[in-house]
Amino acid sequence: MTDSQQTDKFMVIVADTDDETSGDIAFFGSAEESAAHVESLLEAGYQQERIGVFGIEKLITHVRHRPVVTIVRDDQPLVSEEEASPASVGE
Repeated sequence: MTDSQQTDKFMVIVADTDDETSGDIAFFGSAEESAAHVESLLEAGYQQERIGVFGIEKLITHVRHRPVVTIVRDDQPLVSEEEASPASVGE
């Protein structure tokens, strides 16, 4: 990772002891701030296994539209967009 690609946002997560799927999250603008927070958590008695530090990278979202095809007979009127939705196909 080059200097221009290094992250400048960090997330520190402290998992709950009873439920690993929940906990506290704190955001920091530098690695130094994150490290200082982790040090204070360890000094306060939190177990190292409960603490996670993650670099945050902004991701780019690409949205693509796919064509929607409706097959009708010549003698039938065209269906509306709601009727042509994938959920209604085969009903």
